[in-house]
Amino acid sequence: EHGSTNERIRLNGEWALEVRRTFGKCVAPCCVVAVLRFRYNRRKKPCIEEDEHVARKKPYTPIAPYTKLKEVERLLGEAQTAEDVRQVARQHATSIGYKAFCYLLTGRMTPEAMKPDEAAVEAFQLEQKGEVEAAREIYRRILEAHPDHALARSRLEENA
Repeated sequence: EHGSTNERIRLNGEWALEVRRTFGKCVAPCCVVAVLRFRYNRRKKPCIEEDEHVARKKPYTPIAPYTKLKEVERLLGEAQTAEDVRQVARQHATSIGYKAFCYLLTGRMTPEAMKPDEAAVEAFQLEQKGEVEAAREIYRRILEAHPDHALARSRLEENA
C-alpha cells in the first residue's frame, strides 16, 4: 500500500524536487515525505519500517541543545501551512541538524527523547520555579522514550 520511500518520492517527484530546493541541501527522504503529507493535510506518521528499525537499534542524539529542539518543536506545532513549515526549516533546520528536524517534523522523536538528561535538568529548574505540572509533563515525556531514566522516574514519583 505505502511502498518504499523512494517510490513515494518518485510518485510525488515534482513536490519532492521543490522540497529539496527549498531546504537547499540534500534532505532525508523522511523529511520530504513529511512535507508532502503536510501539503496534502495527511498527518499520519510515515510508514518507513526500515528506518524505525534502525532508530530503535541506534540511539540518536543531536548536537543542538534541548531548549533549541523544544523551540523548533513548538514552531512546528504552530505551523498552519506548508509555507510555515518551510520557513521554520529555513530558519532552524541547519542549526539543529536536518535529521533532528525530520524527527521533530514527523513526530518520530521528541526533544525529550533526543536529549533526556538536558530535559530532566530543565524540568528540575521548572520545579524550582514552582511550575510542577510543566516539570511533570517533561518527566513523563522522558519516560515514554527512556523508561529506565533514573532521574525522571525518581522526580516523577517524588512529586506524585
